[in-house]
This record gives sequence, C-alpha cells and structure tokens, in this order.
Amino acid sequence: MTCTVTLSKGAVTLSAAEGSFPIVTPSEVEGSFPCTVTPSEVEGSFPCTVTPSAVEGSFPCTVTLSEVEGSFPGQRGSPMGVDLHLHSNASDGHYSPAELVHLAAKSGLTIIALTDHDSTEGITRAMEAARTISTIKVIPGVEIGTDVPHGEVHLLGYFIDYRSEELNRKLAKLRESRLTRATRMIAKLYNLGVDIEWKRVQELAGSGSVGRPHIAQAMLEKGYIASFKEAFDRYIGREGPAYVEREKMSPEEAVALVLEAGGLPVLAHPGTAPELTDLLGRLKKAGLLGLEAYYAKSPAPEITRLIQLARNFGLIVTGGSDFHGINADFEVPLGETPIPRECASDLIALAQKLGRPNNE
Repeated sequence: MTCTVTLSKGAVTLSAAEGSFPIVTPSEVEGSFPCTVTPSEVEGSFPCTVTPSAVEGSFPCTVTLSEVEGSFPGQRGSPMGVDLHLHSNASDGHYSPAELVHLAAKSGLTIIALTDHDSTEGITRAMEAARTISTIKVIPGVEIGTDVPHGEVHLLGYFIDYRSEELNRKLAKLRESRLTRATRMIAKLYNLGVDIEWKRVQELAGSGSVGRPHIAQAMLEKGYIASFKEAFDRYIGREGPAYVEREKMSPEEAVALVLEAGGLPVLAHPGTAPELTDLLGRLKKAGLLGLEAYYAKSPAPEITRLIQLARNFGLIVTGGSDFHGINADFEVPLGETPIPRECASDLIALAQKLGRPNNE
C-alpha cells in the first residue's frame, strides 16, 4: 500500500492512501493502529510504504513517529511527553500547582507549562514541586484573555518574568474584573431561574481566580445542567443569555504585555479565533512568535491547516491540552493529547536564541 506522508519535525500524518483500505487524517479511532512507516526523506511530503496489521473496513488514523529514519512502529494518539497549556487552582483549574506537576509526571509528561488565566501565582509552587522530580521540567507561563469584535482571543506567554511587578499589577487588575464579571453573571442566571450562591462559587475557586468553570460547577452541583458543555452552550458561553463581558484588553496589548515581561507570545487555540488570517497578520507585526497548532481534541486536518499558517507567518508551532482537571467528559485527560516533542524544544530554543531568562 502506498500513501503520502507529511513529516514535520517528527510528527507524521497519514493523509491519503490507495486501494481498498484508505487511510486519511485522524478522527476518533478506538485503540491503536500499529503499522510500519519507512520514510525516504526527513522533511516535506514524500511517498512511503504502510503495512497495516488489520485490513478489515476503512478507518482513519494518525501515526506519530519518535524517529525520522528507518522502519519502526507507530501508534495513534501516542503522547510524546509534552503539554504546554495547563491550568491549576491558581486560576480555574482543579489541582494545586504541586499536585498538577506530580500528576503530569505520573502521566508520562516531561516538559509542561503552567499557563493559568491572568495569574502567575502558581508558578513558584509548580517549580518547587518539579525540583523534587527529576523527570519533569516546568516552563513558566500565563494565559491572557482578550476581546475582538466577534469573539475572544487568548494569548499564551512563555518564559515570562513571573516576578515582574508591572506584569503582576496588570494581571491583578484583570482578575479583579473577573470577580465583577462573575457576580454579574450570577445575577443574570438568577433572573433566568438559576439560583446559585456567590459564596459557593468563591469556595470552588479557592485562592485562585474566579472563572466561568466555577460557575458551571456550581450549576452542575445544584442540578441545573447535566454537563459543563450545557452550561456554556445554554447560559454562560459568549452567545448565552447570562454572558458578561470582562474588562477589555486587545490581543495586541496582550502581546505587548508578554514581551514587556520578557516572554514569548503565542496565540492559544487559534481554531476558535475569528478572522484568523487577518488576526495573525496584525499580531505578527505586534511581535507574536508562535501558534498553538496542537490543541486538545483538534482533528488532524485542523492541525495541518494551522501548521501551514504558522509557516506562512514565520511562527513556531506549540501545543497543549488546556487541561483544567474539572470535568472528565469535557476535556482530554492529562498526558493524552499527542504533541510532538519539537513543540517544546523549538520553544526552548527560541527562548535561548532571544536571550530570555531561564526563570527556574
């Protein structure tokens, strides 16, 4: 069987095939699909031979390679030890920074980034935890929410100076706006017949920043919804009747804030961003350096599209699960988002090239 494979720094996607057993870009395939891939080159698109171990039916799969030469087995969805988009209870995640680091290590991750919403408060604790585990490295990060005319855009900042007084002052202002926003959402929900207590939302947030997931959790506990997805779809998503805008920051302002803090700005989950090509043009001029092409449950055609966009704009490619640890039905389990290790190594190399501080 002959197929075309695109190899991008270790990530191989079976994109087409001939014969009665077509292989296309990935979808939901249970289990693994062992095969042998023999690349004839190490870059670009090239022919290869695929020998499947099962020939019944026709179904999609993705093969991720850990090498770039020779013949070797691949497995669908095989993680490569990297996750550059994680949340702790310093914002709206479930686990403490230390718990998150230990869980990540137990899940087989070796390089992670803590990217809490509008907060750097968990980074010191995460790094302290990582020093007790020889197998894992923590990259200091942050995720900043911004607004555009027809939606939201989130920006990740890596290798930031998380001790910067100016950065933390501005992030604190954004967190304060989250409190105001949350209380207004609760009032709107009450008018819609959904009665949840502000005290309970605060308890769920703990010492972290209050976010919509905490409101959704309170709604779930009282039986107003059956899932987190329902909370966002029916009530608190951007088009929902209880949605409230937060204090506005433009994507360009967020890029500038990350750069001022010595960090590397990367566009988070760009598949949700409106008018993406135009946005990338503006943000590239502002100093954007990367694009999160590998994200949670994104299908391979979307990943391929985003990788090509990153190349077009001269951006590095990163990846992350956006793990919060709150609702297993709503998110990918930690360690199960296939992200090529090059996403981390390229990010680290760029930080070193630009002279960014290690911040460990």
